[in-house]
Amino acid sequence: MTDTTVRDRLAAYNEEGQLYVGVGAVTAVLGWLVPLLSVVAMFCGHRLLQGERHRLLGAAVLGFGVLAFLRLLVRMLAVV
Repeated sequence: MTDTTVRDRLAAYNEEGQLYVGVGAVTAVLGWLVPLLSVVAMFCGHRLLQGERHRLLGAAVLGFGVLAFLRLLVRMLAVV
């Protein structure tokens, strides 16, 4: 039995960007409920756009993240 750390398992799982896809999709949806999660969605979308695979999904995650973040900014400005 090999002793692998959590970091090694996550790095192996994310070789083709699967981790960014999963985390980005979840945070893009949850970013509408908890707007600060949209920053994580934007990061994941940006990383997916830099790779060779999942570029369309990366653009969608980035777009939803940006929209949720802009929604947060508009709400903050409306209070002032």
